[in-house]
Amino acid sequence: MGAKVSVIIPTANRQDLLRGCLQSLRQQTCADFEIIMVADGPGTCAREIAAEFTCKLLESPVQRGFAAAINRGVAASKAEYIALLNDDAQLDRDWLRHTLSLLQNRPELAFCCGKIYKAGGTVLDNAGDAVSRAGSAWRLGHGRKAAEEFDVARPVFTCPGTASLLRRSVFAKYGGFDEAFFAYLEDIDLSLRAARGGAYGVYLPQAKSTHWGGATSGGAESAFVIRQLTQNQLLVLAKNFPWQLCFRWAARIAWAQILWAAMAVRKKRLRAYLSGICGFLRRSPHALRQRTSWSRDEVAAFKARLEASEQEIYEDVCAPDCIEKDTFWKLYFAPFPTPRLRPSSMNPGLGRLPVR
Repeated sequence: MGAKVSVIIPTANRQDLLRGCLQSLRQQTCADFEIIMVADGPGTCAREIAAEFTCKLLESPVQRGFAAAINRGVAASKAEYIALLNDDAQLDRDWLRHTLSLLQNRPELAFCCGKIYKAGGTVLDNAGDAVSRAGSAWRLGHGRKAAEEFDVARPVFTCPGTASLLRRSVFAKYGGFDEAFFAYLEDIDLSLRAARGGAYGVYLPQAKSTHWGGATSGGAESAFVIRQLTQNQLLVLAKNFPWQLCFRWAARIAWAQILWAAMAVRKKRLRAYLSGICGFLRRSPHALRQRTSWSRDEVAAFKARLEASEQEIYEDVCAPDCIEKDTFWKLYFAPFPTPRLRPSSMNPGLGRLPVR
């Protein structure tokens, strides 16, 4: 029989961090996995490392992006479970044991993600993603140290591509990653499609990892990241938001886009921002072709999930222990009062999840 899990690692030109990533896999307490490394573009020095760590290697002569690399890796695997892993992430030795055990014992779950720390291991980078009513995404817990609410398992409907374990059947059912995104927010796009179909996962705090973040892309303020986020935020909206809610939340969406443009100008990335707008316009026919009609119940469920998700963002960025104050979100919420939702109204049908 083959391995139970296929770990898919796209990589490009950071062999120092890639070695650390692979070393963390070598130390896993669960050994029922294979590693499929996808060298995205030339000059990655991947063959030597793949041989050293006994990885299956897929090579591409041109850079096709994170989304395409993951899709190619999944297509080359036969395992029941797929682990998505950035090459600048390192897993705690029990990460795979915790996540695999949960999915094996809870067949209703689509995926599992865990607590991701920044380099140094004391400040959080990601404790599950959230999406606002404007379509902007946020890594919950980012920049926080003493966030006790993230010490408890909870249901989530977004599957972060940094480090997650998901069922192969779910990835296939919802079409995998959209390669038009190239990189960034392709995981949000897939998660929203899956959530519409009723799929959801769990954030499991015992599954810990460390993420260097932006090591390949040049950092959060690089021209590449600004361009990709500009383009892909709009693609997320065009593909996944019902028109009824686009009109209902038009002021929020417009305000978020104004703030994002202003941020790009302040960081001297106007050219990258405009390039992202052009990229969206080129890809918008593709996005609009992916749309399907929504039932009234689907719209109501999506609305409830996004309202609850935005509430999570609001409480997270306003937390007193957050050591990295995010100007975008502070300004986003300023003109829109965000009343605290009753617990029963958050994530209908996805209440606090007991992990057994």
